[in-house]
Amino acid sequence: GDNIYNNGEIEKIGAVFERPYQELLTQGVKFHACLGNHDIRTENGDPQIKYPGFNMRGRYYTFRRDAVQFFALDTNHNADWKNQVVWLEQELSRSDAPWKVVFGHNPFYSSGHYGVNQTLIKRFTPLFKQYNVQLYINGHEH
Repeated sequence: GDNIYNNGEIEKIGAVFERPYQELLTQGVKFHACLGNHDIRTENGDPQIKYPGFNMRGRYYTFRRDAVQFFALDTNHNADWKNQVVWLEQELSRSDAPWKVVFGHNPFYSSGHYGVNQTLIKRFTPLFKQYNVQLYINGHEH
């Protein structure tokens, strides 16, 4: 998340993504983004979801690489929590991947400015435990 800082303007994609990561992109490295709080300041992040280089299949999505299945979440304040949680439970229950990694922008626990997010903990921790999610990755602290 916070893919295009400061306000998610897709017009900046060349300067903040394509040029800095040109060597990796040329080698075929695939990036899989999620939306951060700065990204949703412009058209609620929709241009970034449509941008092919971010490989986003929606505001939340899943993909698999070998033994690892990744689940991208929208952890922003205006996320579609009801449908997203139902979707995540369905996808986790279907996954036979030995490794399940979830990523989103906001932290559950942080020693930084944002501290502990009880809402995210209550919303997702039971699912993570039930379906053996091994890792949650986040950003937001910058």
